[in-house]
Amino acid sequence: MDLKEKLKDYFERYPASEEVFENGGVFFHTRGAAESFGKGETTRYTRKAALENANGNDFSIAVKFVRATDDVGAIKYEDMKKLVNQLGLQVENEKKETFVKALTAFKETLKDE
Repeated sequence: MDLKEKLKDYFERYPASEEVFENGGVFFHTRGAAESFGKGETTRYTRKAALENANGNDFSIAVKFVRATDDVGAIKYEDMKKLVNQLGLQVENEKKETFVKALTAFKETLKDE
């Protein structure tokens, strides 16, 4: 498993985590834990960067699309499903209402950028 796959796997297993620290090929939840491992240099990875790298341009395109959409509820169901997947959003089911909530919440985070 290469680094991109490991990062994607990590963020799928820890959906609340927005960053991970790597030292000596081992992932840690905190910088302190990684540095105390002492095998070498500690590297920080963020969820956003990891997903951009894993999905290539799909992530960037999806972000631009969601940002430009006035009403995410008007997006076709199949397109919503693709967007949720491309953005790496965690959803409890595949109902349209769930996708709308997830995409709306994601869009709210984009207003800060």
